[in-house]
Amino acid sequence: IERVRQDICGRLSEQRVCCPGEGGSEDPVFLGSFVTIIHDVQGDVYAKGPNKIEIRNLKYDGQGPDAFFLAGTQSNRPNGSGDVVLPYPFAGQHFQYEDRRIPILPSFDGQTVELTLPPGVTVDNLRWLSIWCRKFKISFGHIIL
Repeated sequence: IERVRQDICGRLSEQRVCCPGEGGSEDPVFLGSFVTIIHDVQGDVYAKGPNKIEIRNLKYDGQGPDAFFLAGTQSNRPNGSGDVVLPYPFAGQHFQYEDRRIPILPSFDGQTVELTLPPGVTVDNLRWLSIWCRKFKISFGHIIL
């Protein structure tokens, strides 16, 4: 309720819930930190409104041959049935898991990255987020949401 209250704006007679960008809903909300599995994955994960994820202080050695951000809305743990590919860098195009055009992640050494969710998916729908290697079918590091 507090989160909705902070987004109410306007005069009393005209009050409404503001759109993202007008009220407090764009303030990042801390979701947790990556659990490191391999390749030195680290980072703090934030919801940035309903459709974006921000990862601060992201670290990853870049050695995965087919690694990208993958999230799931159905299962409780990272796996190859993840249904939300989050391409980075985002160039306006979303991908399906089997698409070989998904950009492969470079190394990161403390950068902040922003991920854009595909239409119809919100941060609240996600159960996990991973740096996933499709070739080896393994999470290099993840957060359970």
